[in-house]
Amino acid sequence: ASSTPVVTYLVKYVYLGDEIYYQHSLAKGAAIIVLDEIEIPGYQFVGLFLDAQFEVPFDLQVMPEEDVIIYIQLQELYTVAFDSAGGSFVAPFIGFAGQTLILPDAPSKVGHNFAGWYVDDNYYVPFTWDEMQAQNITVYAKWTVGLYQLKFYSDGELIIQGEYYYQEAIQFITPSK
Repeated sequence: ASSTPVVTYLVKYVYLGDEIYYQHSLAKGAAIIVLDEIEIPGYQFVGLFLDAQFEVPFDLQVMPEEDVIIYIQLQELYTVAFDSAGGSFVAPFIGFAGQTLILPDAPSKVGHNFAGWYVDDNYYVPFTWDEMQAQNITVYAKWTVGLYQLKFYSDGELIIQGEYYYQEAIQFITPSK
């Protein structure tokens, strides 16, 4: 007695045109394994389709009598990196073009005041995006040196007062008695 060979067909998941993400063979009528955890670095998964134009949603549940190509639709992700210029760490924002950009809380730096994000490290062009653009970018924190009011008292009497910048040398005068 001879057995009939099982004919199998190829199921291929592709992305970015013709890059193969995953493939396997199935017999006609077998349940199609649907990948729902698709992770491709630099992209956000959108959906599965039966055509390269992403117009016909993938809805097959059993294997037909032919090879199947499943097209993975992706959105490219872009990064806004925040260079805090010596301030506290700021995590990057990663999103797709058109997504609302959520700026982080202002970083901190001892003796300085945060003065905004700039697209250049010479601080000529302020960073003003309110939504992600189709590009990666590094923005730079601008700082102003902190100005402090100082008052010195001796025996309850104010002897020196003034405004001084962070790390500015202060000349002390020894009061006479």
